[in-house]
Amino acid sequence: TVASGLADETEVGMVQQVLRQADSAVALYGAPDKRDAYADRLAGLLEALARAAAPGSDHQLAYVRGLISFARTPEREALLQGLIDGTQHLDGLTVDTDLRWSLLRRLVVLGKAGSDAIDAEVARDDTAAGRLNAATCRAAIPTAEAKATAWDACLHDTSLPNHMLAATIAGIAVPDHRELMRPHVDAYFAALPELWRDRTHEIAQEITLGLYPHALVETATVERTDAVLQGAV
Repeated sequence: TVASGLADETEVGMVQQVLRQADSAVALYGAPDKRDAYADRLAGLLEALARAAAPGSDHQLAYVRGLISFARTPEREALLQGLIDGTQHLDGLTVDTDLRWSLLRRLVVLGKAGSDAIDAEVARDDTAAGRLNAATCRAAIPTAEAKATAWDACLHDTSLPNHMLAATIAGIAVPDHRELMRPHVDAYFAALPELWRDRTHEIAQEITLGLYPHALVETATVERTDAVLQGAV
C-alpha cells in the first residue's frame, strides 16, 4: 500500500508520517524473515522518488530521510557514505549538519562507521546538538561493549543530564539491535523498582519507556512486563 500510493501524496507531512509508520511496521510487526525484503523494497522506492523529486524540495528531503531509515544493503550503505563524503549527489539536496548526523547514525547502526567517524563528525559540529548526536551514535555502535557502556550510564549514572540520557537511550533502542538488547533485559526489569523509588518521575519514565525491550516481540517480554506490573519483581 505504501509503495503504491506514496508517490502521489502531495502533503509532505503525510509522507513523513506514513514513512514513520512504515518503519515501525517493518521493524516491529514484519515477520523476521521478511523484514530485510520489506526494507529493501521501500529503500529502492524512496531512492527512485528522491532522484525524481523536484531538486531541493521538501519531498526530496522526506524521501531521503525515509531511505536512510530503510537502508541496509551494501548498495544503499555506499549511497549514504557517498552523500556524507561528497562522492555521491542527489540534484538539489543539501547535506547539512543535521542530515550528516542522520546519515552517520544509520551507518553506525549498520556497523559501517564507528568511534573514529563519530569523533570526526563532532569535531565538525562541536555544539550542544552535535554532542547529543554523538552520544546517540556511540550508544548505537553494534558491539556488546558499546551497548553495555550505554546501558550502565542510563541505569546507574545519576549525574547524566536529562538531554544526554535521552540521546543515549535513542542509540540503545534501535530495533536492528534487538539481539544486543537481550543481554540487558534482566537488568532493566530488575532496576525498575529502584528507579521509581530513587529517581525523579521524569527520569524514571524516560528510562522505563525508552529502554523497554519493545523490539523483542515475544512471550517472555510480556511475561516479564506483567510480573513487574503485578509487583512480583
